[in-house]
Amino acid sequence: MLTPCSMEVWEIWFNFILLLFDSWLVFQIFSNKSLPNLLAQTFVFGILSIILAFYFSPNNFGVLRLAAWVVFVHGLLVFFALAVFRKQFRTVSLFISVTIIIVGIDAFLIEPHWLEISRYEIKSNKIKKSLKIVVLADLQTDEITDYERMVIGKVMAENPDMILMPGDFVHVEWGEKRTKVLGELNQLLKENSFHAPLGIYAVGGNTDECDWTSAFDDLPVTCFGDSYTLEKEGFTITGLHLWDSYDSNLHSPSPQGAAFHIVLGHVPDFALSNPDADLLVAGHTHGGQVQIPFFGPILTLCEIPRNWAEGMTEIDKDTKLLVSRGIGMERGNAPRLRFWCRPELVVITLIPA
Repeated sequence: MLTPCSMEVWEIWFNFILLLFDSWLVFQIFSNKSLPNLLAQTFVFGILSIILAFYFSPNNFGVLRLAAWVVFVHGLLVFFALAVFRKQFRTVSLFISVTIIIVGIDAFLIEPHWLEISRYEIKSNKIKKSLKIVVLADLQTDEITDYERMVIGKVMAENPDMILMPGDFVHVEWGEKRTKVLGELNQLLKENSFHAPLGIYAVGGNTDECDWTSAFDDLPVTCFGDSYTLEKEGFTITGLHLWDSYDSNLHSPSPQGAAFHIVLGHVPDFALSNPDADLLVAGHTHGGQVQIPFFGPILTLCEIPRNWAEGMTEIDKDTKLLVSRGIGMERGNAPRLRFWCRPELVVITLIPA
Protein backbone atom coordinates (compact mmCIF):
# COMPACT_ATOMS: atom_id res chain seq x y z
CA MET A 1 0.00 0.00 0.00
CA LEU A 2 1.30 3.44 -0.87
CA THR A 3 0.82 6.77 0.82
CA PRO A 4 -1.94 9.01 -0.61
CA CYS A 5 0.60 11.39 -2.16
CA SER A 6 2.10 8.55 -4.22
CA MET A 7 -1.15 6.94 -5.37
CA GLU A 8 -1.71 6.35 -9.08
CA VAL A 9 -4.61 8.05 -10.88
CA TRP A 10 -6.44 4.74 -11.39
CA GLU A 11 -5.99 4.00 -7.71
CA ILE A 12 -7.45 7.37 -6.69
CA TRP A 13 -10.53 6.88 -8.88
CA PHE A 14 -11.09 3.38 -7.51
CA ASN A 15 -10.94 4.57 -3.92
CA PHE A 16 -13.17 7.56 -4.64
CA ILE A 17 -15.91 5.33 -6.05
CA LEU A 18 -15.55 2.86 -3.17
CA LEU A 19 -15.86 5.71 -0.68
CA LEU A 20 -19.26 6.44 -2.23
CA PHE A 21 -20.19 2.77 -1.70
CA ASP A 22 -18.87 2.99 1.86
CA SER A 23 -21.00 6.05 2.55
CA TRP A 24 -24.10 4.29 1.28
CA LEU A 25 -23.45 1.20 3.40
CA VAL A 26 -22.73 3.24 6.50
CA PHE A 27 -25.99 5.16 5.93
CA GLN A 28 -27.87 1.85 5.68
CA ILE A 29 -26.23 0.64 8.90
CA PHE A 30 -27.10 3.91 10.66
CA SER A 31 -30.68 3.71 9.34
CA ASN A 32 -31.09 0.36 11.11
CA LYS A 33 -31.85 -1.63 7.98
CA SER A 34 -32.58 -5.33 8.45
CA LEU A 35 -29.74 -7.85 8.48
CA PRO A 36 -30.84 -9.56 5.20
CA ASN A 37 -30.95 -6.15 3.55
CA LEU A 38 -27.44 -5.30 4.78
CA LEU A 39 -26.05 -8.67 3.70
CA ALA A 40 -27.53 -8.29 0.23
CA GLN A 41 -26.08 -4.81 -0.17
CA THR A 42 -22.70 -5.94 1.17
CA PHE A 43 -22.69 -8.78 -1.37
CA VAL A 44 -23.44 -6.32 -4.18
CA PHE A 45 -20.72 -4.04 -2.78
CA GLY A 46 -18.22 -6.91 -2.95
CA ILE A 47 -19.12 -7.86 -6.52
CA LEU A 48 -18.85 -4.25 -7.68
CA SER A 49 -15.48 -3.92 -5.95
CA ILE A 50 -14.15 -6.93 -7.86
CA ILE A 51 -15.45 -5.60 -11.18
CA LEU A 52 -13.98 -2.15 -10.52
CA ALA A 53 -10.64 -3.62 -9.46
CA PHE A 54 -10.26 -5.43 -12.79
CA TYR A 55 -11.53 -2.38 -14.68
CA PHE A 56 -9.18 0.18 -13.13
CA SER A 57 -6.00 -1.82 -12.52
CA PRO A 58 -3.40 -2.04 -15.31
CA ASN A 59 -2.41 -5.64 -14.47
CA ASN A 60 -2.97 -8.50 -12.03
CA PHE A 61 -0.63 -7.01 -9.44
CA GLY A 62 -2.73 -3.86 -9.60
CA VAL A 63 -5.82 -5.95 -8.80
CA LEU A 64 -4.06 -7.23 -5.68
CA ARG A 65 -3.16 -3.68 -4.71
CA LEU A 66 -6.77 -2.55 -5.01
CA ALA A 67 -7.90 -5.63 -3.08
CA ALA A 68 -5.60 -4.50 -0.26
CA TRP A 69 -7.40 -1.15 -0.21
CA VAL A 70 -10.75 -2.95 -0.04
CA VAL A 71 -9.73 -5.09 2.93
CA PHE A 72 -7.58 -2.73 4.98
CA VAL A 73 -9.42 0.57 4.41
CA HIS A 74 -12.94 0.16 3.08
CA GLY A 75 -13.67 -3.11 4.88
CA LEU A 76 -12.34 -1.65 8.13
CA LEU A 77 -14.58 1.41 7.73
CA VAL A 78 -17.71 -0.72 7.25
CA PHE A 79 -17.00 -3.04 10.19
CA PHE A 80 -16.20 -0.09 12.43
CA ALA A 81 -19.56 1.48 11.48
CA LEU A 82 -21.28 -1.79 12.42
CA ALA A 83 -19.54 -1.75 15.79
CA VAL A 84 -20.62 1.83 16.46
CA PHE A 85 -24.23 1.78 15.23
CA ARG A 86 -25.34 -1.84 15.75
CA LYS A 87 -25.09 -3.13 19.31
CA GLN A 88 -26.04 -6.68 18.35
CA PHE A 89 -22.98 -6.89 16.04
CA ARG A 90 -20.61 -4.88 18.23
CA THR A 91 -18.48 -7.71 19.62
CA VAL A 92 -17.97 -9.49 16.32
CA SER A 93 -17.44 -6.24 14.38
CA LEU A 94 -14.90 -4.95 16.88
CA PHE A 95 -13.03 -8.27 16.77
CA ILE A 96 -12.87 -8.16 12.97
CA SER A 97 -11.86 -4.47 12.98
CA VAL A 98 -9.04 -5.06 15.47
CA THR A 99 -7.89 -8.12 13.50
CA ILE A 100 -7.73 -6.08 10.27
CA ILE A 101 -5.72 -3.36 12.03
CA ILE A 102 -3.26 -5.85 13.58
CA VAL A 103 -2.77 -7.74 10.31
CA GLY A 104 -2.33 -4.46 8.43
CA ILE A 105 0.30 -3.16 10.84
CA ASP A 106 2.20 -6.45 10.64
CA ALA A 107 1.89 -6.84 6.86
CA PHE A 108 2.78 -3.28 5.82
CA LEU A 109 4.95 -1.94 8.64
CA ILE A 110 6.65 -4.84 10.45
CA GLU A 111 7.26 -7.94 8.35
CA PRO A 112 8.64 -6.33 5.15
CA HIS A 113 11.82 -5.39 7.05
CA TRP A 114 11.79 -8.08 9.76
CA LEU A 115 14.71 -10.05 8.36
CA GLU A 116 15.20 -13.69 9.37
CA ILE A 117 18.44 -15.63 8.95
CA SER A 118 17.57 -19.23 8.01
CA ARG A 119 20.29 -21.82 8.52
CA TYR A 120 20.63 -25.26 6.93
CA GLU A 121 23.26 -27.98 6.93
CA ILE A 122 24.07 -30.35 4.10
CA LYS A 123 26.36 -33.35 4.59
CA SER A 124 28.16 -34.66 1.55
CA ASN A 125 31.05 -37.00 0.90
CA LYS A 126 32.05 -34.62 -1.92
CA ILE A 127 33.00 -31.95 0.61
CA LYS A 128 36.49 -32.06 2.11
CA LYS A 129 36.04 -29.33 4.73
CA SER A 130 33.14 -27.30 6.16
CA LEU A 131 32.10 -24.37 4.00
CA LYS A 132 29.52 -21.64 4.39
CA ILE A 133 27.30 -20.48 1.51
CA VAL A 134 25.06 -17.40 1.80
CA VAL A 135 22.06 -17.11 -0.53
CA LEU A 136 21.06 -13.49 -1.17
CA ALA A 137 17.86 -13.66 -3.22
CA ASP A 138 15.40 -11.10 -4.56
CA LEU A 139 16.80 -7.91 -3.11
CA GLN A 140 14.24 -6.39 -5.51
CA THR A 141 14.48 -2.81 -4.30
CA ASP A 142 13.59 0.52 -5.90
CA GLU A 143 15.64 2.53 -3.42
CA ILE A 144 18.75 1.88 -1.35
CA THR A 145 17.74 2.42 2.27
CA ASP A 146 19.01 1.50 5.72
CA TYR A 147 17.28 -1.87 5.27
CA GLU A 148 19.40 -2.81 2.23
CA ARG A 149 22.51 -1.54 4.04
CA MET A 150 21.66 -3.71 7.03
CA VAL A 151 21.15 -6.78 4.82
CA ILE A 152 24.49 -6.44 3.02
CA GLY A 153 26.19 -5.88 6.38
CA LYS A 154 24.69 -9.13 7.70
CA VAL A 155 25.84 -10.99 4.58
CA MET A 156 29.43 -9.96 5.12
CA ALA A 157 29.21 -10.53 8.90
CA GLU A 158 28.62 -14.24 8.13
CA ASN A 159 32.11 -14.44 6.54
CA PRO A 160 30.78 -16.64 3.72
CA ASP A 161 33.01 -18.84 1.61
CA MET A 162 30.60 -18.45 -1.31
CA ILE A 163 27.66 -16.14 -2.13
CA LEU A 164 24.84 -17.16 -4.47
CA MET A 165 22.47 -14.52 -5.88
CA PRO A 166 19.44 -15.89 -7.78
CA GLY A 167 18.26 -12.66 -9.41
CA ASP A 168 15.84 -9.74 -9.06
CA PHE A 169 18.28 -7.13 -7.80
CA VAL A 170 16.36 -3.91 -8.42
CA HIS A 171 12.74 -3.32 -9.40
CA VAL A 172 12.65 0.00 -11.24
CA GLU A 173 11.37 0.78 -14.73
CA TRP A 174 13.91 1.58 -17.43
CA GLY A 175 15.25 5.11 -17.17
CA GLU A 176 17.39 7.47 -15.12
CA LYS A 177 16.06 6.25 -11.78
CA ARG A 178 16.94 2.65 -12.60
CA THR A 179 20.48 3.64 -13.55
CA LYS A 180 20.74 5.61 -10.30
CA VAL A 181 19.54 2.72 -8.12
CA LEU A 182 21.88 0.24 -9.84
CA GLY A 183 24.76 2.64 -9.24
CA GLU A 184 23.82 3.06 -5.57
CA LEU A 185 23.65 -0.72 -5.15
CA ASN A 186 27.07 -1.05 -6.74
CA GLN A 187 28.46 1.56 -4.36
CA LEU A 188 26.87 -0.14 -1.35
CA LEU A 189 28.49 -3.46 -2.25
CA LYS A 190 31.88 -1.81 -2.71
CA GLU A 191 31.60 -0.02 0.64
CA ASN A 192 31.06 -3.42 2.30
CA SER A 193 33.99 -5.09 0.49
CA PHE A 194 31.57 -7.53 -1.14
CA HIS A 195 33.60 -10.68 -1.75
CA ALA A 196 33.87 -14.39 -0.90
CA PRO A 197 36.95 -16.66 -1.20
CA LEU A 198 35.18 -19.25 -3.40
CA GLY A 199 33.39 -16.63 -5.47
CA ILE A 200 30.10 -14.76 -5.83
CA TYR A 201 27.71 -16.01 -8.52
CA ALA A 202 24.65 -14.15 -9.85
CA VAL A 203 21.90 -14.84 -12.37
CA GLY A 204 19.26 -12.48 -13.74
CA GLY A 205 15.62 -12.43 -12.66
CA ASN A 206 12.28 -11.13 -13.90
CA THR A 207 12.93 -7.52 -12.85
CA ASP A 208 16.47 -7.49 -14.24
CA GLU A 209 16.80 -5.76 -17.59
CA CYS A 210 19.89 -6.21 -19.77
CA ASP A 211 21.73 -3.70 -17.58
CA TRP A 212 21.55 -5.75 -14.36
CA THR A 213 25.21 -6.70 -14.42
CA SER A 214 26.16 -3.03 -13.91
CA ALA A 215 25.27 -3.49 -10.22
CA PHE A 216 28.44 -5.62 -10.01
CA ASP A 217 30.87 -3.52 -12.05
CA ASP A 218 34.41 -3.75 -10.67
CA LEU A 219 33.35 -6.36 -8.12
CA PRO A 220 34.45 -10.03 -7.92
CA VAL A 221 31.07 -11.32 -9.09
CA THR A 222 30.52 -13.90 -11.82
CA CYS A 223 27.37 -12.88 -13.73
CA PHE A 224 25.68 -15.58 -15.79
CA GLY A 225 24.22 -13.69 -18.75
CA ASP A 226 23.56 -17.08 -20.39
CA SER A 227 23.38 -20.64 -19.12
CA TYR A 228 26.76 -22.31 -18.73
CA THR A 229 28.84 -24.33 -16.28
CA LEU A 230 32.02 -23.45 -14.44
CA GLU A 231 34.46 -25.95 -13.02
CA LYS A 232 35.95 -24.73 -9.74
CA GLU A 233 38.25 -26.51 -7.34
CA GLY A 234 35.95 -28.98 -5.60
CA PHE A 235 32.81 -27.45 -7.17
CA THR A 236 30.84 -27.39 -10.39
CA ILE A 237 28.54 -24.38 -10.70
CA THR A 238 25.86 -24.06 -13.36
CA GLY A 239 24.19 -20.67 -13.76
CA LEU A 240 20.90 -20.53 -15.67
CA HIS A 241 19.49 -17.84 -17.92
CA LEU A 242 16.07 -16.66 -16.70
CA TRP A 243 14.14 -18.56 -19.39
CA ASP A 244 16.06 -21.77 -18.74
CA SER A 245 15.12 -21.54 -15.06
CA TYR A 246 11.46 -21.67 -16.17
CA ASP A 247 12.12 -24.92 -18.07
CA SER A 248 10.69 -27.90 -16.16
CA ASN A 249 12.27 -30.20 -18.78
CA LEU A 250 15.72 -28.65 -18.64
CA HIS A 251 18.66 -30.84 -19.67
CA SER A 252 21.45 -29.52 -17.46
CA PRO A 253 25.01 -30.81 -17.80
CA SER A 254 26.25 -33.58 -15.53
CA PRO A 255 29.27 -32.65 -13.40
CA GLN A 256 32.66 -34.04 -14.28
CA GLY A 257 34.28 -36.22 -11.61
CA ALA A 258 33.25 -36.07 -7.97
CA ALA A 259 32.76 -32.29 -7.67
CA PHE A 260 29.86 -30.92 -5.62
CA HIS A 261 27.42 -29.59 -8.23
CA ILE A 262 25.34 -26.44 -7.65
CA VAL A 263 22.70 -25.23 -10.12
CA LEU A 264 21.66 -21.61 -9.66
CA GLY A 265 18.52 -20.20 -11.29
CA HIS A 266 15.96 -17.53 -10.58
CA VAL A 267 12.69 -19.46 -11.05
CA PRO A 268 12.68 -22.89 -9.32
CA ASP A 269 10.76 -24.69 -12.09
CA PHE A 270 14.02 -26.20 -13.41
CA ALA A 271 14.04 -28.41 -10.29
CA LEU A 272 11.17 -30.41 -11.82
CA SER A 273 13.61 -31.70 -14.45
CA ASN A 274 15.54 -33.42 -11.64
CA PRO A 275 18.96 -32.08 -12.67
CA ASP A 276 22.06 -34.11 -11.94
CA ALA A 277 23.17 -31.86 -9.07
CA ASP A 278 23.68 -31.86 -5.33
CA LEU A 279 22.16 -28.46 -4.60
CA LEU A 280 19.61 -26.43 -6.57
CA VAL A 281 19.19 -22.79 -5.54
CA ALA A 282 16.40 -20.42 -6.60
CA GLY A 283 14.34 -17.44 -5.49
CA HIS A 284 11.42 -15.78 -7.31
CA THR A 285 8.55 -17.02 -5.13
CA HIS A 286 9.15 -14.68 -2.15
CA GLY A 287 7.71 -17.61 -0.20
CA GLY A 288 4.37 -16.51 -1.57
CA GLN A 289 4.88 -13.15 0.19
CA VAL A 290 1.50 -13.73 1.85
CA GLN A 291 0.89 -17.01 3.64
CA ILE A 292 -2.12 -18.41 5.45
CA PRO A 293 -1.23 -19.98 8.81
CA PHE A 294 -1.21 -23.81 8.61
CA PHE A 295 -1.84 -23.59 4.83
CA GLY A 296 1.16 -21.84 3.36
CA PRO A 297 1.61 -19.52 0.37
CA ILE A 298 -1.46 -18.48 -1.59
CA LEU A 299 0.46 -17.63 -4.79
CA THR A 300 3.90 -18.83 -5.89
CA LEU A 301 3.84 -17.87 -9.61
CA CYS A 302 5.69 -21.02 -10.62
CA GLU A 303 5.05 -24.68 -11.40
CA ILE A 304 6.70 -26.39 -8.45
CA PRO A 305 4.52 -27.85 -5.68
CA ARG A 306 3.37 -25.24 -3.17
CA ASN A 307 5.28 -26.92 -0.33
CA TRP A 308 8.52 -26.47 -2.29
CA ALA A 309 8.06 -22.69 -2.57
CA GLU A 310 10.28 -21.89 0.43
CA GLY A 311 12.98 -23.57 2.44
CA MET A 312 14.99 -26.74 1.82
CA THR A 313 13.33 -29.65 0.02
CA GLU A 314 14.91 -33.06 -0.50
CA ILE A 315 14.03 -33.98 -4.07
CA ASP A 316 15.88 -37.28 -3.78
CA LYS A 317 18.63 -38.66 -1.55
CA ASP A 318 21.31 -36.92 -3.60
CA THR A 319 19.62 -33.63 -4.55
CA LYS A 320 18.28 -30.80 -2.42
CA LEU A 321 16.37 -27.71 -3.54
CA LEU A 322 16.69 -24.42 -1.66
CA VAL A 323 14.11 -21.75 -2.48
CA SER A 324 14.65 -18.51 -0.60
CA ARG A 325 11.81 -16.21 0.50
CA GLY A 326 14.08 -13.38 -0.57
CA ILE A 327 15.03 -10.02 0.87
CA GLY A 328 12.62 -7.63 -0.83
CA MET A 329 9.08 -7.83 -2.13
CA GLU A 330 7.04 -7.25 -5.26
CA ARG A 331 6.93 -3.59 -6.21
CA GLY A 332 5.53 -1.73 -9.20
CA ASN A 333 1.73 -1.96 -9.02
CA ALA A 334 1.72 -4.67 -6.34
CA PRO A 335 0.82 -3.98 -2.69
CA ARG A 336 4.03 -3.71 -0.66
CA LEU A 337 3.37 -6.18 2.09
CA ARG A 338 4.42 -9.45 3.64
CA PHE A 339 2.28 -11.54 5.96
CA TRP A 340 3.37 -14.68 7.83
CA CYS A 341 6.30 -14.68 5.42
CA ARG A 342 9.31 -12.74 6.69
CA PRO A 343 12.16 -11.86 4.32
CA GLU A 344 15.13 -14.11 4.76
CA LEU A 345 18.84 -14.44 4.28
CA VAL A 346 19.81 -18.10 3.86
CA VAL A 347 23.01 -19.58 5.24
CA ILE A 348 23.93 -23.13 4.13
CA THR A 349 26.79 -24.96 5.80
CA LEU A 350 28.29 -27.80 3.78
CA ILE A 351 29.78 -30.48 6.02
CA PRO A 352 31.95 -33.47 5.06
CA ALA A 353 29.96 -36.68 5.45
